[in-house]
Amino acid sequence: MAIGSLLTSAGGAITLIGIQLTYGAETANVFGIALSTFAVTALLCAGLGISTIASLKNAPPGTSEFAHQVVSVFQPAVTATTLLMIGAPLFGLASAVGLGLPGPLFWSAFGPMVLAICVLPVNQVLGALQQLAGGEVHNLRNSLENLALRVAVLLLVIGLVSSSVIAFLLLGLLDLLIDLWTVRRRLRSLPYLHDSMRRTVRNAAKRVFDAPGTALRMVGLVTASNADGLLLVVTFLIVNQSALGFTGADAGWTAVGIAIMRSSVLPLKSIGLVGGRLIAAPTIGASDRLERVRTAISESTRMVIPFAAVGLIAAWIISADGDQPGLSIMVLCMAGQVLIEPISSVLFTILKIQISPRILIGKLIVVLWGALIPAIFVLLSMDALNLTRLWPLLLGARIVFALVVLTRYRRWSRASSGASER
Repeated sequence: MAIGSLLTSAGGAITLIGIQLTYGAETANVFGIALSTFAVTALLCAGLGISTIASLKNAPPGTSEFAHQVVSVFQPAVTATTLLMIGAPLFGLASAVGLGLPGPLFWSAFGPMVLAICVLPVNQVLGALQQLAGGEVHNLRNSLENLALRVAVLLLVIGLVSSSVIAFLLLGLLDLLIDLWTVRRRLRSLPYLHDSMRRTVRNAAKRVFDAPGTALRMVGLVTASNADGLLLVVTFLIVNQSALGFTGADAGWTAVGIAIMRSSVLPLKSIGLVGGRLIAAPTIGASDRLERVRTAISESTRMVIPFAAVGLIAAWIISADGDQPGLSIMVLCMAGQVLIEPISSVLFTILKIQISPRILIGKLIVVLWGALIPAIFVLLSMDALNLTRLWPLLLGARIVFALVVLTRYRRWSRASSGASER
């Protein structure tokens, strides 16, 4: 699931790199802001995966209890879709007007994304159901096929279309078709839903409209389960906006760097989802539970080391050239951040499932919005913000949060060990 999510998210980063190289830094930064705006609104429903797994982990498939719970997990998906149809365009409008972005360029990128956002809630629930059914192979194959299609579409569009506005429209609409195809393939891998999907969504919608207050509260709880991701992508959006004043290609490269980090950081949470599901099984003892946590950390560390190594090599090559010192520092900091994500993403997600969906959110707010964002604004006000200063700040904030997660994990592991001894 983690590799599948990583491949899915990598499509956005690859697209942004292609736009940077073909249409220039300013165009790439506008597309990057559209992607970050999309990520903020999309993460309002990304917690549906966590909540679906948490709701169904103890319900045996094929039972009436499981069927009832499946309808229940689609309730927040239906509500989220309704809210996103209204909220996403308004948020996009606020971003475009507030930043003074070129309207046709921004909306040609973000407009198709609004349509894709409306598919996300159901896609999130189906992905979690596929994970519960042991469909990791299906998920990985779908993700590989999607990435290959997105790369092929990107190469075709940037090779044939000279207008960035038309290119953005084509890329967005073709990506939407790929998302719809993903929904269909996931349904086919879930036989119990394939023939009853319409009835399940219709029953969920009826419950939503019968009790809208309850439905809104459910969405609030689901959003809270992924509040850390929401905080992170809002921070990425602010960083994207702060880079608008960078000179030369630095603004575009910042957008590319943010897209790559978003593509690597957020999908790693999937390993935490898998680990949390396995660890949460009621038959697992405390010692086995802690051992599985360590296994999840070691496996995710082995997974990120090659990516970090590529980053280090790229930073060395760029620094040897000597023309872009800021870019080499950015890539170096990105490699360092990837190395600590097994703690700050994977372990953190496991703790959310084991302890509480809202654990450490307050501390994350302090790190990101109490320290990192004010530091960026201070440098911005002094006209001293650039790649050389921005990316070490981002890395430092992530290191601090990783230390906070480790401290909380030690407390939980000691408590689990003590409980098992009693």
